[in-house]
Amino acid sequence: MASAAPSSPRSGTASEADAGAGAAAGRRRRLPRAPRWLGILSRCVAAILGGYALASLAAIAFALWLPAARPEAVMTGMLASFAIHTGAVVWVFAAGNAWRAWIGLLLPGLPLAALLWLTGGFA
Repeated sequence: MASAAPSSPRSGTASEADAGAGAAAGRRRRLPRAPRWLGILSRCVAAILGGYALASLAAIAFALWLPAARPEAVMTGMLASFAIHTGAVVWVFAAGNAWRAWIGLLLPGLPLAALLWLTGGFA
């Protein structure tokens, strides 16, 4: 018994060819994919350096803005920085891709750095 081959929906008319060309022009051209090791390297750099930067910013913010004695505020900031760095590492490797990992570190980091800079935290 011969199996039935699926029939092609194309009829070959000029109007269908024009419609196909228009649909192809509407699609975005995809860039070539980066090697897999590059994404892993980017995530490792984000986890190590980006997580460290975010944890350091948070430690400075805690030390300056907590309404406690300065030594207690500094100690609280330092202890919290370990948890923040750990959370940043987990976030970087749980994110869908390296871009989301970097964005997830920059979204809290940039406003925090701007607030610290505006309030004289880096002086």
